[in-house]
Amino acid sequence: MANFHPELYRELFELYQTETEAARRLQDFIGFCSVVECQMYPVNAKYYLGTLEGLGFGYGARTRNAREFTRNRQLEIEQMWALTQMWKNRENMQNT
Repeated sequence: MANFHPELYRELFELYQTETEAARRLQDFIGFCSVVECQMYPVNAKYYLGTLEGLGFGYGARTRNAREFTRNRQLEIEQMWALTQMWKNRENMQNT
């Protein structure tokens, strides 16, 4: 879902036509993340954006009870965020 890492979806679109192997690897990552993304949505997306991306808003929602967004669910989102940062910074890591 693009609420979590829209820049990776843009990159996937750009890679699709020219670098099919890189696009496949990125699709594998995005597809795996979708397992976590669908749990407790939209509370987890608000946590990702508001807390981890620093946009500074809470994660209450009309459609889900934020109290059910337990610490283990938060850790899943934090780990996905960390892996996303690694994926986004992979070129910097390869050049060091």
